[in-house]
Amino acid sequence: MFRLSRCLALIALVASSAVNAATHFAVTSVFLATGDSSDAAIEACDQTYQAAAVGVDWGMVNGSTVAHLCQQRQRLEDVKPTQRVLQKIGVYGATECPPKMELFYRPKYFRVVCLKWESASIALSSGNYISDIWVSTQRNYNNDDIGWTSLHANAFTPAASLGERFHQKLWTPAYHGTFISYKRPVLPIREVRVLQQNDTSEWMSACSTALGGEWEDTSESYPIHTVDSRRTLCVRRSNKTSEPALLATRVTTHADSCANVYNQTEAFGNGVYICLMYANQDEDTAMTPIVTMHVEPWNEHSEPDLHLPGGLERVTAMSLNYPLPNGEAAYLYKAIAATTKVWVPEALDRPPIVAKPVSVAGGKAGNLTFKILQLSDLHYTGDPTTKCHDTPLEMKAPSCNEALMTKYVNELLDLEKPDYVVFAGDNVQTYKTSLRQASMDAATAGVEARGIPYAMIYGNHDDQRGFTREMMVEMAMAKPHSYTQRGPEEVYGIGNYELNIKAPVDGPWGSAGSDVFRMYFLDSNAYPDHGALSDEDTKYDWIRPSQVAYYRQMSASHTDNQVPAIMFFHIPLPEYAMDVAAQRTGRHREYVQSSEVHSDMFATLVELEEVKATFAGHDHANEYCYKRESIQLCYGGGAGLGMAYGWKEVQRRARVIEWSVDSANNREIRSWKRVFEQLEERLDEQVLYTESE
Repeated sequence: MFRLSRCLALIALVASSAVNAATHFAVTSVFLATGDSSDAAIEACDQTYQAAAVGVDWGMVNGSTVAHLCQQRQRLEDVKPTQRVLQKIGVYGATECPPKMELFYRPKYFRVVCLKWESASIALSSGNYISDIWVSTQRNYNNDDIGWTSLHANAFTPAASLGERFHQKLWTPAYHGTFISYKRPVLPIREVRVLQQNDTSEWMSACSTALGGEWEDTSESYPIHTVDSRRTLCVRRSNKTSEPALLATRVTTHADSCANVYNQTEAFGNGVYICLMYANQDEDTAMTPIVTMHVEPWNEHSEPDLHLPGGLERVTAMSLNYPLPNGEAAYLYKAIAATTKVWVPEALDRPPIVAKPVSVAGGKAGNLTFKILQLSDLHYTGDPTTKCHDTPLEMKAPSCNEALMTKYVNELLDLEKPDYVVFAGDNVQTYKTSLRQASMDAATAGVEARGIPYAMIYGNHDDQRGFTREMMVEMAMAKPHSYTQRGPEEVYGIGNYELNIKAPVDGPWGSAGSDVFRMYFLDSNAYPDHGALSDEDTKYDWIRPSQVAYYRQMSASHTDNQVPAIMFFHIPLPEYAMDVAAQRTGRHREYVQSSEVHSDMFATLVELEEVKATFAGHDHANEYCYKRESIQLCYGGGAGLGMAYGWKEVQRRARVIEWSVDSANNREIRSWKRVFEQLEERLDEQVLYTESE
């Protein structure tokens, strides 16, 4: 078996968003759009509010069948100082919103969704603003990345009838509902204060109310008890590097222990102190600034969690309410923008992949091209006689089986003559141990016979019945024309890697051998381990924080040579389901089967502005591209005949992606589809990205 120890190189992996990471947007408006269906409500976000839908249904709002939250975001450079930007969103068990927060929606009695707005001149300079929102059915594990905060109060609107409400309460777990997450910039903490408050009417927005809009609450309450009052911890963050940053903290009952090492001591008033150490970032590069602090009330008679979502780590096992025996416990957590190191494979022992020069008069290369064929959801069993599921009604062939799929794949290869093929998951689905190698051989026979380089990623069916991803990647890497890689063992999943396309000759695009185009491959995983993750019920797994961090690291390694890139994964991101007609090319036929847990992947792609389009499989009848903000979210379309499911009314299809650069160094990415038994037509040809406009 392939072992990373055979060829390893040490690189730095950014395990969280970097300090001062660019957050290019601020949320400037939010709305709740309603409709008779999810599609109608999502379209209303676009048509009525010129906004983008952000997540799942809120329930029966104002008598409608469904409702979706919509947000408008603006790039920071377009936000005027006098504009309002969203600073805080909260879901509270109360009848009214806290002071200085406005009511957005009332899901039910004693539950309110509230918003706090701040002028851009204050919020943007302090980093105390919301840059993105998402709504998930899952309370836990969402956006477990630094910068994100997940609210644990459910904003779902219950059904109108008592019977429906009883059914919801009986069959819906507490961690399933309508849960909001929001993202703020990742910036160092510059100042910390303990705030005493006797006026409990302001307990949910205390810090910004008492200290100003630059200050943030570390809890939704005053969790720290004294004899006659309650207190909380407030923090102020900033991107001003001239200010010292918070580098270390500890909690103690001995104030004198803060001396020497720490340069600030704050008293909670109950005999407990917090010690704080600040320094300019360039004075001590060995320590990483603290970017988040959080105080978590704890009512359980058990040890508090060591970690919380958002990269939070418990500072101490001592409660901030020590030594009150009957008081509610409260624990301090912090998050740092850490850098860890992982071992990753060196480059494969394969020839470099180069773009194709297109000659003009005089024999010079006038432009370069690179064509990719995406083959999704082939589901090879290794038995060519496997009969088709859902045989297309318009099929002309006398019989439908796996052998017919092989014929279709070979026709695609001969017609398009791609420079590269991506097998985008669910490549095989074997039922017999004896057919495992045969299924992999059948899937790759066409490209191997033609000498076409290719890569594989894996889906949720590839590794069923004991045929593991490790086995498959070992088989794939052993094939002569495969550029498939396992990826680092320390990164979640199998098959997280990149491939750079090189210039064949000198030109306006750079010197021969330089990178001109880039492809990323991520494992979207399969099914979560419900035993290890008991408090969630999503069917499909999600792209984990270590994978997002690894993409950041790969992208950061190319800062000296930024080129347009694309990305492949099998299971679509939840954002695929937010498509609207005005921004969609192709057909959305079936429900988007993404994970119900939301990751930071899409937000990261938008932030880094490198990847121009993503390509998924999984939902065989969907074959659209949807432009969301700056990213094209595309399906490959199901190409499989045999074990693969399909719609009888829909012919199988495959996607072609063509990158090019012209003599003026303008890059372009185009795409079209080729349909089974209709290969003469380029279906839905479109420009996904261009620099020539």
